[in-house]
Amino acid sequence: MYARKVNGRTLTLGVSGKLWEGSLVMTDSESESSWAHMIGEAMRGPLQGEKLVPIPSVMTSWKSWKSEHPETTVCIMPRTSPMYVLADMDRDRGHVIGLSQDGRARTWDISLLHDHPVVNDMFGKLPVLVLFHRPTYTAVIYNRTVDGKTLTFEGSPDELNDRETGSHWNFLTGVAESGPLKGKELTQLHGIISDAAAWDLFHPVNSTVWHPPEEGNPDNR
Repeated sequence: MYARKVNGRTLTLGVSGKLWEGSLVMTDSESESSWAHMIGEAMRGPLQGEKLVPIPSVMTSWKSWKSEHPETTVCIMPRTSPMYVLADMDRDRGHVIGLSQDGRARTWDISLLHDHPVVNDMFGKLPVLVLFHRPTYTAVIYNRTVDGKTLTFEGSPDELNDRETGSHWNFLTGVAESGPLKGKELTQLHGIISDAAAWDLFHPVNSTVWHPPEEGNPDNR
């Protein structure tokens, strides 16, 4: 998800019908520039080189989202739009959740997250928490620093606690629901679920891959 205002002008973006490196190409009506949806950058046209500002979002089931956000609004897609179901996202499809900023990138393989649904990791010098909730196929990345203190999480997405205070956290909202940190909120980061091959094409350098930690070492740095 991106904000669609560039240089003070709000753009109207749509699907161009083209692919670049096997990935969707968007176009804006105002300048007819071509945009790579994976990185939010204009690759051709008058706005070439401009970048859309990313907005952290989460892909989850409607039921789980509405339970946490009962007053939410929803965009109704045309009847011709494809429906996304869990079967489309099984563990053998080569999907990753990726994070990129400041010229660096890192991915966490969804097939590995099935068996490691709570990952305390480092993205450069940034402590991150990567969560995967299998029933809803929700993958989300948070900054795990709260009030200047780095937290270490354990349990499962449904029973998520930090080791330092024992507070209980909601995996979908990133809010502590009980314990000493009740009411505190983790900062969600702009994680993108992608085909692994497509991610590599758009992040050919300075991209690292998470691997499960060795036994006895809960963190992989």
